[in-house]
Amino acid sequence: MKANVNYPYLLAVHMVCADGQLHQKEHLGLKSLAEEFRIDDATQAAADAILSQADEHISLNAIIRNTPLPLRSQALYMASLASLLDDVVDRTEEQMLEGVISSWQFDPNDFAKIKKDARHHALNMQGTKHQVERENISTGAKIYKGLENVLGQRLLDQVVKGLGSESLKERVDNFRIEALLSGPEYDKAIEECRIVGLRDIEVADNSLAAATNALNNVREMLERMLSHLETKAGDKPAQDTREIIRSLKEDNAQIGKMIDLELLNIKEVQIKKRRAMNYYTIAFMGRSKAGKSTLHAVVTGGGWDQIGVGLLNTTRLNRVYEWNSIRIIDTPGIAAPGGEDLQRVAESIIDEADLVCFVVTTDNQKPPEFEFLKQLREKGKPILVLLNVKEEINHPVRLKRFLANPDRPFSNDADRLGGHLVRIRRDAEKHYGTSKFPIVPVHLLAG
Repeated sequence: MKANVNYPYLLAVHMVCADGQLHQKEHLGLKSLAEEFRIDDATQAAADAILSQADEHISLNAIIRNTPLPLRSQALYMASLASLLDDVVDRTEEQMLEGVISSWQFDPNDFAKIKKDARHHALNMQGTKHQVERENISTGAKIYKGLENVLGQRLLDQVVKGLGSESLKERVDNFRIEALLSGPEYDKAIEECRIVGLRDIEVADNSLAAATNALNNVREMLERMLSHLETKAGDKPAQDTREIIRSLKEDNAQIGKMIDLELLNIKEVQIKKRRAMNYYTIAFMGRSKAGKSTLHAVVTGGGWDQIGVGLLNTTRLNRVYEWNSIRIIDTPGIAAPGGEDLQRVAESIIDEADLVCFVVTTDNQKPPEFEFLKQLREKGKPILVLLNVKEEINHPVRLKRFLANPDRPFSNDADRLGGHLVRIRRDAEKHYGTSKFPIVPVHLLAG
């Protein structure tokens, strides 16, 4: 095992991965910790391997075994701090901390003090809690918004279309997007989404309270019935009676565990919904190699390259990018043989999503990826299908042809996208229950 790495810092890195999500806030928090504790290159390389879930990364058990006794308080402090970086302490994070404390036989009272100090440190690092940083709108975006108000969208589009310079058109389009995602109309739309989310949470909370009461009543009724049976059986019941009572007690205990677990899972969903409440959350989902990470990089400007997640071709954690009240989440692939663990990580984000951007390709479409739509139907999640046109443009001749006629790959003709569109709507109708959703063709390689 590597003796020249900072194990307390690596424990903190494992902590940010514990809930299956990597947030911008966590990345920035780890960067701050690395600077504060002067993390060396060897430790940072080991941290990058953990963040990318590389096959050779240092495991949590190895860190627990190899952290020296004098550094364990610091390790728990850094891990506690890491659990607070995304504003929500997940159940999996709590369980991880409990496991470390148990393995080290750490004093609970000492840990309570460490946790308090970590919470104070986290607040200082994050600034005002739950405030979303808003970028100032640029002068170009303000001018675009003013022209749109005067000329109207249709006339302004005609003006932009008539511009001679492609680079100027691109700049104007960027201003248009910036203007669209700012101002009172945008703020109002985000606030309306938040209000809907609050109502959903309130309804779910009331339902959870009613279900909890009903299940507890069932549990109490079973306890009373068992007590009544034992009383009727007397002090020396027959062998058959003893066996029946023992079996009923075991069943009752098992039912109690199932009830507690189900209630815990529902509470966990509520926590996730509260975490996402102040954002409009878009989740990119689909099979591995469909182009989700490329889409994520294009939309976010490659904002995740710096944290080492590019070490693998396959995304293994949910990567959360937050900007201007929008959360964009890149997820691991679904419907892959032997990829059940990765699919569970992807599925864990569904409850938080306001919209699922389902990415499929024009090559190698398989029925299992559309069967996944059943889960989205059951949870009432709206979808937008992104059809990634896998047309090779790396070869100079193909690239020249593509640049000469970039619309050709997006034709609805039967020999182009027409057949794919028909098949997508047919399979979605079968598993999602409707085919009435947008299908947007894109060429992510060109993007």
